[in-house]
Order: sequence, then structure tokens, then C-alpha cells
Amino acid sequence: MTKALASAGAFVLVNGRNHESLNRAVASVTAIGGSALPLQLDITDEAAVKKAFNEIREKYGHLDILINNVGMRDRRGFFEFEMDAVRRLIDTNLIASFNLCQEAARLMIENGEGKIINITSIAGPIAGAGDAVLLPRVDSKL
Repeated sequence: MTKALASAGAFVLVNGRNHESLNRAVASVTAIGGSALPLQLDITDEAAVKKAFNEIREKYGHLDILINNVGMRDRRGFFEFEMDAVRRLIDTNLIASFNLCQEAARLMIENGEGKIINITSIAGPIAGAGDAVLLPRVDSKL
């Protein structure tokens, strides 16, 4: 999606926690003639997200599109999970995703336009025994 948006003329901010991965993603965009910069932050850090959106507002004045592709997996057996791990999954996959939408929507409403594209995982509807925290299917082994 980053390359497609950049190919269509969009300036893209690429988010992630890992500096090296971000630099590779940005390089892949610039290699095709697109414009991109890294936006390194942990999306589960609400203060960092708020700060990032304030910086976007100040530096660019608007946000046209949010590709909300938040997600993490933890493939362990059902009884192997401690509650902190479950909370991390919920904080990342649900709370952080919601927070990004809220912050993006605020900025988009200020400018009278914008689009939010939420990407979800196919793991929810097809979860198997290896995706215990996604709720085990009735016919699967715990």
C-alpha cells in the first residue's frame, strides 16, 4: 500500500518501531521514485501517538489517508498465556488501532476530508488451535 500510494503521488509517512525495518520500507518507496519518511514510534504509547499527530499537524498541516494496519500475534497454547501477554495483544490490536483512528479523524475533520482504511487479519474468522487467544474453535484442542 505504501508503494501504491507513493506511486500515485502521495507523500507517505511509514510507521513502525524498528528503525532498520522503517529505513528498508522508506528505501523501497524512494527506489520507485516515491516520497516517504519514517515515523518511528510505538503505537501502543498513547502519548507518543498524540505527539506524532501533533507533529503531522504542525509540519504538514493535514493527513489525507491513514492505513491502519496495526496487529501483533502471539502463537502459544491457550494455557501458556499470562494475562499481561493477553493485555498486550488487546492493547495493540484493539486499543492502539482505535486510538490511531481517533487521532487521524481529529486531524481529518479539521481539514474537512480524509480517509481511514482499517486492515484486519484473516486470523479472526479462520482461527485455529494455534491462535488460542483469538478464541479457540469449539472443535479445536486447547
